[in-house]
Amino acid sequence: MKKIILIIIILFSQNLPGSIDEIRKQYEHLEGVERIEAIVSLLRTLSDESDEYFIVSEELYELTKEIKTNPAIGIALSNLGYKDYLARKYEEALNKYDRAKEVLLYSKYKLELSRLFNRYGYLHHKLNNIQDALSYVNRSIELGITIQDTAGLSFAYNNAGLIYWGTGVFDSAIYNYEQALIYRKSLKNPLLIARTINNLAVIYYNIGRPEVALDFYYEALQLHNEIENYYGISLVYCNIGLIQRDRGEFADARRSF
Repeated sequence: MKKIILIIIILFSQNLPGSIDEIRKQYEHLEGVERIEAIVSLLRTLSDESDEYFIVSEELYELTKEIKTNPAIGIALSNLGYKDYLARKYEEALNKYDRAKEVLLYSKYKLELSRLFNRYGYLHHKLNNIQDALSYVNRSIELGITIQDTAGLSFAYNNAGLIYWGTGVFDSAIYNYEQALIYRKSLKNPLLIARTINNLAVIYYNIGRPEVALDFYYEALQLHNEIENYYGISLVYCNIGLIQRDRGEFADARRSF
């Protein structure tokens, strides 16, 4: 069986356009705790893989170091740990996550704690600590349900699906991807919806149900076409082509490729 491409996504990608100077105008006139709270609110609107997100997180870290009892330092540490994760500095990321957890566990920042658990889970997945990975992702889901964090739940369930898929527990993978799909549809984000549908298609292909997989691929293809996501379109056509080739439908496969 040929390898079908699974789409992996863990970031919380909301976007606030503007340069870092424009972004700073939202909090630079404030002082102390008011400035910290403004930065925390701002970080919730930024893509967590953007340069601005990490610049603001570093500023939050420096600011909260001056107010040693402020728990927002845990948010800064979590975000900077995620920066280390993206740079594949996994031990440094884990160290910052540990320090962040010590603070956030007893803070009012439950949204950031839930998302820290999700980051923990994915990092442990990368380190092949599967039980820890599932434990943290499930904690993220439990807390996300409590605080009704729709966006966070869409990512946590998606990551749980990925972890179960990687360990061959396909029924649990399908369940978690289906849950992720519910939350992503409520967010009305066609790109995230298409990615989870693609992941469901991968699983159904792997468990020997290519017809179901194709239905999911065509649904994902329609969404990618609607938003003109050409990378997603090419990836789905590639996966469709692999199924068609496996079935001996070589003319159709060539057209898909």
